[in-house]
This record gives sequence, structure tokens and C-alpha cells, in this order.
Amino acid sequence: PPALLSRATGPIPMSSMDLRVQLNGALPEEELGAGRYVLLTSRCRWAGSGYADQDSALWSEGGTLLARCQQALAFFQRG
Repeated sequence: PPALLSRATGPIPMSSMDLRVQLNGALPEEELGAGRYVLLTSRCRWAGSGYADQDSALWSEGGTLLARCQQALAFFQRG
């Protein structure tokens, strides 16, 4: 989910303009699977004038960086 939503007081209509996902090598099978947790961190680097830019990272329970994501969003004002 977009980090921008953490500051919203309600739903915000938005659309992805660009989405890139980078996998960091082979996934460590011993750190993934049923009963294992992953952590998603998301940071909105900039938002204004109807646009937002965010970075996200997916970490294994053991602290291995699994994937990174960069996303550009357009968000729309209601009314």
C-alpha cells in the first residue's frame, strides 16, 4: 500500500504511474514459507501537486533484503 495513505483521514483516489520491483538475487527458501514473517517498509519521499514518489523494501524475518520497489503515484482530489 502507498505510504501516503498513512497520513490520510479517508480514502484517496490514486493511480500508479510507474512501478519498478527489483528482486535481490535468489530468494532464501530457508527464510520464507508457512509460519515465517516478512517486513514491508515504505517511505514517501515526496508528495505534492497531485503526485507522490515512494520507496519500499521487503525484508525476511532473518533480516535479508528480499526486494525493493520504487513507485510514482498520481492522486486525485475529491469534489
